[in-house]
Amino acid sequence: MLNSQCLTARKYGFEDGLENIYCHSTVMMPDTNFFVIAGSGNVYIFDGYRFTRYVNDSVQFASTSCYYRFKDMVYIQMNRNCYVYSRGKFHKVNSSFQINREFTTYQSDTIWTLDYQGNEYYLDDRNFNFVFYRKLNNRLIKKLNSNNTKYFYRKGSNGFYSIYYMPLITFYSIAGNENKIYQKKFDNAFSQFSFFKKSGIVGNGSTVESTRFEISFASNFGKQWYFYEADNSVKLYNRKIHVNSRPNIYNINDTYAFGATPEGLYRFNRNILFYQSGTNIVSSPMTVAEDNKGKIWIGGYGSGFSVVDKEKIIRRFDKRNYDILHGAYKTTSGEILFFTEMNPHPFWKIKNDVFINLKIFRDNIRVTGFFINNIDCIKKLSFGSYQFGLGVIDTIVHNEIKAHYIDSKKGLKLDNVLTFAEDNNCRIWCGRASQGIAVYDVKKDTAFTWLVNSTDRRSFGVMSMKTDNRGNLWLGTTKGLKFLRSPGTFDIRRSSPFRIAQSIKLPDGDSSTVAFMTQVDNFIVAGSQKSVSFIDLNSFYSGTGHPLIYQLIYGEDLEGKGSAQNTVLFDSQRRLWIGSLEGVSMIDWDNFSFDTTKNKIRVFDIFAGSKKIEFQGDKLIIPVDNRNLNISFGPAKNPSMLKNIFFSYYLIKNKSDTLISKEHDQKGEFNAEYLPPGNYNLIIKAFKHGQLMDTMSIAIKSPYALGENPWFWTLLSGIFVLGIGGYLYNRNLQKRKDMQKDLEFSNLRNERNLLQIQSIISTFNPHFINNSLHWVQSKYRKDPETVILIGRLSENIAYIFRATKEGKAFHTLGEELGIVKNYLEIQKIRFKESLNVIVPGDESIEKYRNVPIIILQLQIHLENAIEHGLRNNETGGYVKLQINEDENNIIYIIEDNGVGRKKAANIGSQGTQSGIEMLKKLHMIFNQANTNKITQIYEDEFVEGPGNERCGTRVTIMVPKDYSYSLE
Repeated sequence: MLNSQCLTARKYGFEDGLENIYCHSTVMMPDTNFFVIAGSGNVYIFDGYRFTRYVNDSVQFASTSCYYRFKDMVYIQMNRNCYVYSRGKFHKVNSSFQINREFTTYQSDTIWTLDYQGNEYYLDDRNFNFVFYRKLNNRLIKKLNSNNTKYFYRKGSNGFYSIYYMPLITFYSIAGNENKIYQKKFDNAFSQFSFFKKSGIVGNGSTVESTRFEISFASNFGKQWYFYEADNSVKLYNRKIHVNSRPNIYNINDTYAFGATPEGLYRFNRNILFYQSGTNIVSSPMTVAEDNKGKIWIGGYGSGFSVVDKEKIIRRFDKRNYDILHGAYKTTSGEILFFTEMNPHPFWKIKNDVFINLKIFRDNIRVTGFFINNIDCIKKLSFGSYQFGLGVIDTIVHNEIKAHYIDSKKGLKLDNVLTFAEDNNCRIWCGRASQGIAVYDVKKDTAFTWLVNSTDRRSFGVMSMKTDNRGNLWLGTTKGLKFLRSPGTFDIRRSSPFRIAQSIKLPDGDSSTVAFMTQVDNFIVAGSQKSVSFIDLNSFYSGTGHPLIYQLIYGEDLEGKGSAQNTVLFDSQRRLWIGSLEGVSMIDWDNFSFDTTKNKIRVFDIFAGSKKIEFQGDKLIIPVDNRNLNISFGPAKNPSMLKNIFFSYYLIKNKSDTLISKEHDQKGEFNAEYLPPGNYNLIIKAFKHGQLMDTMSIAIKSPYALGENPWFWTLLSGIFVLGIGGYLYNRNLQKRKDMQKDLEFSNLRNERNLLQIQSIISTFNPHFINNSLHWVQSKYRKDPETVILIGRLSENIAYIFRATKEGKAFHTLGEELGIVKNYLEIQKIRFKESLNVIVPGDESIEKYRNVPIIILQLQIHLENAIEHGLRNNETGGYVKLQINEDENNIIYIIEDNGVGRKKAANIGSQGTQSGIEMLKKLHMIFNQANTNKITQIYEDEFVEGPGNERCGTRVTIMVPKDYSYSLE
């Protein structure tokens, strides 16, 4: 038994919402509700995300003695109370006898049991009661040893009858035409078994009538608990599990099982073993390799090697504690090459379990490195060296290595090469996380390097690489996973990988450093600090733009904390070994299966403050006395019980303005602290493996309170006018007529225009706040970037308040660019590296600083470009502002390579229409007072995007140099 080996487990307790961690048993109901029954009688429904207390006054829950799932029913015995769960509810079973703990199915499609005196009963599921069938006799009991019997009973030493009796485990199988009864004794085995049938779950009991089945149970030996499984041949498999008390095992499919224990609920992955750093496994795993005998060598920094050899683990280098570095390599002859950090012996090989030092020098310095692999196009082993760039091994004679190096003299400016891969044009791509990426052209013996630049948000470092079987390059970068198509045709002289590498959007939104990468069958496997992703290449190359990406998340599906650099291996037995910071996981690849179930969205609770509210027809109407809205939601059904669904939600007002948005959410909680009066739409989307599973739209109405309703004040004013208006009307009528005659038409027009301008400008205030503050509201409260963001935002809000209070319709270009700068800083924090902003240089800004311009003239167009062009573009993009002039005009150009106005309209994102309409009205008013007019031109789909699709929007605004903003 491997003491350091255990089944991968995820424990659920108080922190997950399980109020009572003493779990007695679990069972999956036919409607896919997963019930967790606590020792106190508390029952919870669990969906992989939350525990919900199940309350039913007609069911007296207590500690579950046993249960049995059969077809569309689940039979549960709770002390002396018996229930059948069928058609979505519990039915109490009537019986005239004390029901035994054992039950089974045979002869017909129902449940059979017996009392302690040997009377046999069957369940009548029409009225849910047990019906007497017969009394057992000695002749039936003796058939226990017959090979022809189809069912069996056993009489215990206490004189009571049982369907099976512990500690003798007895189970029945049909193998072809041969009927067999198997028995095996376990001193401390638990008497409840979970049978799993390949075509579906059979349940718990003593007999299984199936040609294929597995039996799972837990047993303890030496105060350690083990998970046992038996297959058709009655071969037992045992795996250690990290629990302190006996688990009641329940299989939900051929990969996952749940264990109910007094210390909490466990979910076990039966096909992933975890080798935790400790006594037998090295600490800080840095490399994993397989020798020619099929043994797995796990190397650790400062702790030597652990060797996994079938049923045992052996520690090597225990005394010398060599600092093993990343990236071992298995040669065609079965030798393992690896580097250490220990001088004077940094380069070693393992041959037939013997460690042999390989001497390699450069300038009388012993060379060490991080990564070893074969370069096919030159048929030579190469390695990423420490301080000397890329090393190429020319010969190995008498354990002495002769090598030459590709370094800065040939253009490779990466001091340490952590990874490399070759393309189909005999060029070697090299990477270092802290420096960048380089390409060495073997034919031209020249390298090009692109270094990380703090001023270029698109630049990145590289820690891992893999060329897939279609010749395309996958990059594990410091900014997540990236992809480079046809690297062999990449123009290394004129282009930059920083600009053409495609960012791959992972289902959980992870953009942390990808530490290792490999290809297994038709999957690219990429390990980051949060998860291990499996990209389905058929789906990726189908061109849909939404590839199928499975993920195993650390702390949820995998044990350990983050992937270890280049520590991955797919061995000859088709097992995938994954190195993490706390140990190594081994996935039984051919038996492991990903979750392919589908999911729908369900709303659980809706609260306005502390008051629970319901839908009124097809709308959600918020009470006027409490506009704090909280909606909890999640999967309607989740038969896999995995936490692999991610939600995105958006609160939209007036079908255009997105006020609150969040992506990659798993809490399933929408909260709006205050919803002003108006009509809203909450869009919730559920994604699994990068695929859209379901979309839900909730219409929300926040009505006016009496004092907020403009019609109320209109009516009140009308009553007041009617009361005193009659008296004043006759008195002032003649005077008003005289005043109207004396009023000049031009003055009337100017006054109307000024009032209209002030009204328009005052509208900028709430528009700007709605489009900015609500996004800030969606940020996490403890996000450190929020401090910077609020500072930028507060400057803009203060300025807009002053401008609207003064009725200010125009200001200088310098003041406008101040607002623009703050707004763009907010968006950079929001979109990070996916947004590239290009603005005029300091010289241009200084040149035009005092030029007058309508307030928010540029900011509103930039906002449209980002919110409705780039935000709907999965790969991000750029927004660009230019300021030019010709003989008669100052010219402003705002362009982006987003989805374009047409596609934005098709998906319901039509831009900030209120902002554009306000600008149009201001142009119309001021143009009336000017001979030369402001003109505005749109160019749609002016640029070519991915997949040769046209995209982007360009707005050109021409303002005459002699333009006047005075209406006098």
